[in-house]
Amino acid sequence: MEIDSAPDPFKEDWDKTVVSWYNVQEADVYLTMAGIHDTLTLGSGQGLYCLLNIGDNNTDGKDEIAFVVDYCDNSRVNDCRIYSLCNGKWTMLLEFGVHEDAFNFTSDTIPYFSEIPDFLVKQNGAWVYKDYRQDGWDKPEDVGAFKKISVSDCNR
Repeated sequence: MEIDSAPDPFKEDWDKTVVSWYNVQEADVYLTMAGIHDTLTLGSGQGLYCLLNIGDNNTDGKDEIAFVVDYCDNSRVNDCRIYSLCNGKWTMLLEFGVHEDAFNFTSDTIPYFSEIPDFLVKQNGAWVYKDYRQDGWDKPEDVGAFKKISVSDCNR
């Protein structure tokens, strides 16, 4: 069943109204794409903050997608997940932490995100990321640095 209307998270109390309403509805987020028979079931949430085609990072001839689910929880820390279609099934290749502040905006119009500011960006033609949850680095100069996305293909 599709949801036609929901409490406005910008106008309603988050805990008492919004989260409760979604829990009662047992609202799950599903990701389906035309021509692909596999559906991703992503859990209870309001939808996606973003869905990005990040190209073919593992040179297997298929593009990867990255997305962040807008979960109905009391945390501002979330996950960006990178998936590829492997043998007809969606397969997660990478997951890293992001802070939901990356999706804050002040305009009346909901923005289109072509990257996740401060967490998943394109630099010099390559996608790079920072993991908000990472707490250990090999060298002091690596602290806070972006890492190049390195994901295996379906055959490895």
